[in-house]
Formats: sequence, C-alpha cells, structure tokens
Amino acid sequence: MAVAVVITAAAGVQSAWAQEVKSFEQIRAMAVEDKTPITESTIIEGVVISDCDSPNMDINHNVSTAKTDITHSMRTAYIQTPDGSLGFRLKFVAPEDNGLYRYGTVRLDLKGSTIVKEYNPERYTIRNLTAENVLSFKKGDASKVVRKEKHIKDLTDTDVYTFVTLKDVEFVFKDGSYTNIWEPYCIKSELHNVPKPYGVTSRMDSWATLLRDTDNRAIYMHVNTLCQWRRNGKTVPKGMVEMNGIIVSSTNRRYGGNMGKFQIRPVDENDIVPAKGKSPFKTIVGWFYEANNSAEVNYEMMGYKTGQNWKREVKGDRLIAEVGKGFMWTTSDSYFVLSRDYNDVTTYNRGGMEAGAIGFEGPTTSWYLFDTNNRVIGTNSVFVEFSTAKLSGTAMSVCFDFGAGSQSADSSWQYPAQWKVECSYDGRRWVTLKDTATDQLITNMRPVPFWPSRLKLLTGDRSIKPTGYDCGLGFQQHTYAIPAAAFGCEKVLIRITPATDKLAQIRSNPASDMLTEKGVVSPHCKQTTFIRFGSLYVYYK
Repeated sequence: MAVAVVITAAAGVQSAWAQEVKSFEQIRAMAVEDKTPITESTIIEGVVISDCDSPNMDINHNVSTAKTDITHSMRTAYIQTPDGSLGFRLKFVAPEDNGLYRYGTVRLDLKGSTIVKEYNPERYTIRNLTAENVLSFKKGDASKVVRKEKHIKDLTDTDVYTFVTLKDVEFVFKDGSYTNIWEPYCIKSELHNVPKPYGVTSRMDSWATLLRDTDNRAIYMHVNTLCQWRRNGKTVPKGMVEMNGIIVSSTNRRYGGNMGKFQIRPVDENDIVPAKGKSPFKTIVGWFYEANNSAEVNYEMMGYKTGQNWKREVKGDRLIAEVGKGFMWTTSDSYFVLSRDYNDVTTYNRGGMEAGAIGFEGPTTSWYLFDTNNRVIGTNSVFVEFSTAKLSGTAMSVCFDFGAGSQSADSSWQYPAQWKVECSYDGRRWVTLKDTATDQLITNMRPVPFWPSRLKLLTGDRSIKPTGYDCGLGFQQHTYAIPAAAFGCEKVLIRITPATDKLAQIRSNPASDMLTEKGVVSPHCKQTTFIRFGSLYVYYK
C-alpha cells in the first residue's frame, strides 16, 4: 500500500495577489520534506489540461451495492506547468467548486487545502479545494498546451497528471466500441434512449480499452460510462491513432485491480485522432467470430457445426482457427459453448453480440489435478497451437479478452480467480509470460455482471447475494509478449491456465474482496464454471 506524505493547511482563504507564485517544484518539495503544516497563503499557477464539463476525469467508485458516486470525476481537475514538465491533480470538495475549463490558466491559493504525495509512480494531489481557493481563471485555447509526444516506453513519473500524445499506437481489439460492456449495469445516460427500453441500474462505472504501440508495449485507456462518445455507432479506429490524453495512475478493482504503472485518460473523443499508416502487425492465428454471421464453427473431428448460443456443443475436440492455421482446445472437462460478446457498437442490444464469444463450460474441479490428500498438484488449461516455421520478425504476442460467468450469480463464483499465460516452443519447457500492460505474471479474472439472486448451491444462507464491487462490466483485455525464440518453430503452444487454487467468492458485503484465504478449490466442489473469451489471437511483426 502506498504511503502518503501529507501537508495540511489551516482553514480559510485570504487575498494573496501580492505574494510570490511558487513553482510546482517548490510545492512538491514541501510534501517531500514534511514541514510544518501550511498556515499562510501559498500561490500556484498552472495551465488547465482537464475540463469541468468532461465526465472522464477520474474513476467513479461504488458507495453502495447499487450506487456509484459520479462526483469523483466532476470534482477532479488537472493542471500542469507551461512547458508540460510537471502536473498536479486537483480534488475539489464539491462539483460546483470546479469551474476550470480546458486550456485556461488558473491561479490558486492553496491555503486550506491538503497536498498528498503518492508513490510508484510518484504523483501529487491537491485536495479539499473550494471555489474560494481559485483566485483567477483566464480562458485559453489549445495553443496553451505544449505538444509532448512520447512512446509508451518513455513515460516517466514526471509525466503523471500532464497532457501527453502517445506516438505510434493502435487499439489491440478492433471490434466494437471504446467500452465493450454490458450496458444495463453502467451509469444511466442519454445513450440508453433506445426503441426498446431496458433497465439501467447505475451500479458501476469506469472501464478500460487496451492500446499497443509499434514497440509492442501496451497501456490502458480509461473511459467512464457517462462519456456519450464511448458507444456512438462507430467502431474504434482500425489503424494507427494519435492518442492524446492525461497520464494517470489508477487501480480499477472491477478490471482485476492492477492496471499498470501508467494509463491515459482522454478528455473527449477528439483526443483520439486516426493517423496515417496501417498497423505493422499481422495475425498468425485467431478466433474472432464477429464477422461470422452464421455462427459456424469448425472442429478438427466434428467438422462445421452451426453454433447455438448458450447450448453445450462439443467436448474433447479441437476448434480450428477462424483466421490463419491453428487449433484451440481445453484439457478440462468442459464443453465448447458459443456465447455472448459485448462489442456491439450501439447500446440497442445492451451492448451484447450473440454468438460472438467462445465459452468453456464444465466443473470447477476439472481445471485442477489433485493428489490422494486432496491437494492441488497441477492444472488443466486452454491451449492454442500454431506454427511459425516460415516466419521471422522482431515481436510476437498473444491477445485475448476474457471473463467468467454467464450473467448469472450461480456461474459468477467458485471459478478459478487467478490465471497465467505460458508458452512452449521447443516441446520441452514452458515459459510464463508477463502481461505487457501491467508487467504481472498473474491476472485476476472478473465475472461479467450478474443480477442479485439467491445462490442455488449455497447451503445455510438463502439471502439474496448482491452484485459485488469486483464484477467487471465486460471482458478484460490483455496482451502478452511471446519470446523471439518462438519464431521459426514447427509448433508453438500457448496455455492459459489457473495460476493458483483461489476461487472467486460472492461476499455478503459486496465491498469485500472476492479473494479470501479460505476460498480455495477442493475436489468436493460442485460448482459449474463458465469461462468466456471474446477474441483470442496471436500477432507478429
């Protein structure tokens, strides 16, 4: 947990026009040195890179089972130095205190506010600001903000809370919108004014989309669900983009927790600019199904079958790739099931696309191997096989978006909660791959939202279990770099497998984490697990 160094100023604000304007470095140094709390006027001036009218300024958190505090974003602003070298996040007490528009220059008296330093990355937030702290505000235009261009690999701690243009990036998953989510659980807005209305509960907010650059680095783009441009009938740009936005560092529990050291938050859709040039990456093998209108899937032994949504179809066969040459299968005792994806470009179908995802439905215990003392000694996996014998290049990765459950409470718990990705290209050893965006070896899988209900398999407690704060709004997007040694190999294997024996739980208190020390698998578990992949593919350049 990050340790914060806090400086608290005395309450009250007075005129401070005659005082010296302190630099960003001086304000930061105060927090570093932990001096006597500020009791005098402290003046700072900066260029506003946020917008008080934008709903995408910060993550909005749950405050109860079915309510999200959307004022987090409304109370947040960002300022930076004229040269863009350093930035601060500003947190106002109430939305009406935040009247800072993009590109303006603001002068603040920090008396009465609190300055907080956070670590890894090092970043600074000025809290408890009110309208009285704003001494002056002058409107400006885009020319006030310097154009700071960087590749993902070049981002540093000093870029946090500054405006950056990410160079040579593209969306990893090109089907769907900026938020491929199940719409009924997000914040209600004008987006849900559809011909056939459906209930919108406003239970959850904030999702993320994955970007990669030509160096094969990755970063998440945060998007709040009140953004009207996030699902407006258009797909995300297919080629390269110029990605502009505020560099932030946030965790998002419903996305698995760790979002990497840095993320980017656009102020509006105009910050995402299609650029000239096509992606340098090519697909080796993949399963997408969005272009498969007949929902036909091809099995190695069973041949073509017309997929029936939510129906158990085939067990023990290998699924032939939709693009390229390769196979996908599972060694768990699971059926292939064609299921719903969430990458409709409109909200009409609640974001759902029928027969757009691959599901594996089977007993939870089938993902594990046990010894005679009921201890876990191994796992079963989802496997992908392909050849790179005729390929050479500088980068290769496997990408997928996945989630647990079928929007039913009964299929949204007691599934393997932690997963890892491994690769074998010499037929002997397995290499564990790191998530490119988070640099982690283990990923926490989340269930797609379920309706509160009584659990059929839960004995002794027949109360209705509310939707937990851990539930994702859709499938989580991931990419993992494959070692360059995998080029020129007759057979490359990827396996996606449980990383631990931890099972997801549905807690009586939805604010409690689904992972507990006692929530581990046993051979006596009777739960059926439903694991879904929206897309899975391997690319190279």
